[in-house]
Formats: sequence, C-alpha cells, structure tokens
Amino acid sequence: MAVTQSHIPTISDAVVELDLSNLGTFTAQNTITIQGEITEVAVSGGDYTTSNLPVLNGTVFTSTGEKQPYEVTVTAVYTEGHGSHTAIAGKDLQEALMAAHGDSAIGIRWAPAGADSGNRRFKLVGVLFRVMPPALQRNGDILYTFALRGDIDDETIA
Repeated sequence: MAVTQSHIPTISDAVVELDLSNLGTFTAQNTITIQGEITEVAVSGGDYTTSNLPVLNGTVFTSTGEKQPYEVTVTAVYTEGHGSHTAIAGKDLQEALMAAHGDSAIGIRWAPAGADSGNRRFKLVGVLFRVMPPALQRNGDILYTFALRGDIDDETIA
C-alpha cells in the first residue's frame, strides 16, 4: 500500500499531556494538555550499549549490553498569570514544573496524529530531572525547557 498525504499527521494534530501528580497515572484530574504552550518535544536515548571484542584473526565480536533510558526534552513558551490548569491549582506550567522538579513518577505522553481512537500514543513516566528558568532571547521569545528520563511505552488509543 502506498503512503498518501492522509497517512502523514501534521504538527497541529498532535496532543501532548503531562501528569505532574508524581503518580504517572494520567487520570482526568491529573492530566494537563500542553500542546498550546510548547514548541518542541525532542526524544533521544533508548540505545543499547555495545562492546566490541576483536580477536587475533581479525574477527570482531559485538555484544549488546543494557538499554539506556530515553530522554524527552520539551521546549515551552513561558507564561505568567495564565493559570488555567486546574490540575496544577491555577499555577503557570513552569511554576508547577519547578515544584515537581526531581520527582520520580512524572508523566508525559504525546499522540502525533491526535488523541482519536485508534491512533498511537507514546508515554514516558520517569524522573523530571531538568527544569530550566526562562531564557530571554533577542528575537523576543521567552522559552524554557524541561526534561524527563525513563522508559517509553506506546499504545493504541482506545
């Protein structure tokens, strides 16, 4: 089957959600939808460590070690006075992230094609290990980043 334009989601379809409850359960009262406040979700890691063992005849044996954790880094637009997220008691997102910094069961999930039934969604529940203060840029953007580390699961949305 050939790939057509209808098979390729657009960035405006994406849904990105956070659970800052330190439970990682994504219940309705704990889930924050944030795609309107972010500019990027970058994913790295998940590689397996490898080692090579060359022997005298020139053959090289490669062995696979442990799988490394994934890292999800989000770039967000800094806000003050927004406070519309009831799951974080009316705080702005960066303020709520600073309060959760270092917690070990923070969740992020994203659905590239949207949250409709049958679409794929990716989820990481792990350590919120980085929350940066906002940076001031010459072009006028006021952005900050936060990052989580852990394992990623994917699911089909029911």
